[in-house]
Amino acid sequence: MPMMNNASIAVPPIIPPADLFLPYVDQQILNQLANRDIAVSTTGTSGRQGPNQNSGPVHPLNGSDVRRSPVNLTQQACHYINLSIAPGTRRTYHAGQTRYLLFCRMYGMNPYPLTQRSTILFMTHLATSSLTYGTLKVYLAAIIRAHIEAGFTSSIRDDLLLHFTMQGIKRHHGVPNRVKLPITIALMRMLKNTVANHPTICDHDKAMLWSAFTLAFFGFLRVSEFVAPASMTFDPQRTLLTADITCNTDLVIALKASKTDPFRRGCNIIIAPSQSSVCAVQAYQAYKALHSSVAHLPAFQFANSNFLTRQAVSNHI
Repeated sequence: MPMMNNASIAVPPIIPPADLFLPYVDQQILNQLANRDIAVSTTGTSGRQGPNQNSGPVHPLNGSDVRRSPVNLTQQACHYINLSIAPGTRRTYHAGQTRYLLFCRMYGMNPYPLTQRSTILFMTHLATSSLTYGTLKVYLAAIIRAHIEAGFTSSIRDDLLLHFTMQGIKRHHGVPNRVKLPITIALMRMLKNTVANHPTICDHDKAMLWSAFTLAFFGFLRVSEFVAPASMTFDPQRTLLTADITCNTDLVIALKASKTDPFRRGCNIIIAPSQSSVCAVQAYQAYKALHSSVAHLPAFQFANSNFLTRQAVSNHI
């Protein structure tokens, strides 16, 4: 194949981004690039190279003369660009970018700027692992974004040979059809009995899990809307806290942010008591009777003080 011909497709050397753009570029990525003995200059005041050196891309935010660039506006612009994707997406992108750097180190290739050869070979490498086609597309978007963040133009996205490679991977591996069954009241009753009769879960954790499950069921919540991102850390601006839930006659949940609320306008979800065996109000009252709540901490905690996370929900279900 043409992409395997090293003589016809040269891998150009990496060119460091301009120094004023460094606050925006993922510092962990730069550190990993530095481990490959790639010099990234952070001390100069100009992103331009001398007349006898190969000229590299100067990021548009730096302008033609960095000395006259409004530094505070440049940093603010970098902040806004960084906010263009959600924190969860950035974490996923970081995983793909890290895997790409390890791949390039393994085969002795310069990671950036992206080339047809390095990108196609990386996608082929991922296709031989257990990753799905959907994950490959996400990782491709991740390295293209890193390519743009470093100040290079995004010409690889429209490469036809890369497109043919992705189409071939899709046809060979296929796209799995995930069948998701609806959660019904009958299934909730089965879940309640299973949790209540579980031999290794303590009473406090049984009450906590059942309250979280009923809250999510009647409130139509996504997992990220009622759990903490980690068992010991959380973001008070996004995590559902004890102070965000009030329980009198009804259960009122104040959601500060969600996937469908990127501007964080927030909303209140009101759940009325059902007076049945599956009742979110009764479940939350039973949990609060066993749990010494702290207003500024996540609403759902295990007896060992660990926060309820997405992984913990999946493991227990």
